[in-house]
Amino acid sequence: MASKFLIFIFFSYSYLDIMIKNDTIHTMVAETPYERAKGLMYRVSLAPDSGMFFVFDRPDTLYFWMKNTLIQLDIAFIDSDFVIVDIKHGEKGDTTIIKSSKPCMYALEVNFGYFKKHGIKTGDTIKIIK
Repeated sequence: MASKFLIFIFFSYSYLDIMIKNDTIHTMVAETPYERAKGLMYRVSLAPDSGMFFVFDRPDTLYFWMKNTLIQLDIAFIDSDFVIVDIKHGEKGDTTIIKSSKPCMYALEVNFGYFKKHGIKTGDTIKIIK
């Protein structure tokens, strides 16, 4: 008789508030390989003024895709000086690779249109406030 096992993977995101210009974004932090790989997959919504902040170990070209992501997102790629170097858009479920144009240490995913609505653009600096 075959045994059946149910395995649960528990993880706990940490949280940070990030300021860009005069806007505060409440973020979950994805800093482990598993958290970064899962990202915002399978979520059906994202609260306004919230997102996910991805932290990598060192600057590198970053690669994202929207597989299993059910909402459209904006992705800001951020260098080690906390400067936004790219803002890209992700369509829900799209498996096209979205990559940074130069080495970055961070990425910030927010609701689609957030950056445009708030006048946030490449060259802007982010500040971690808690």
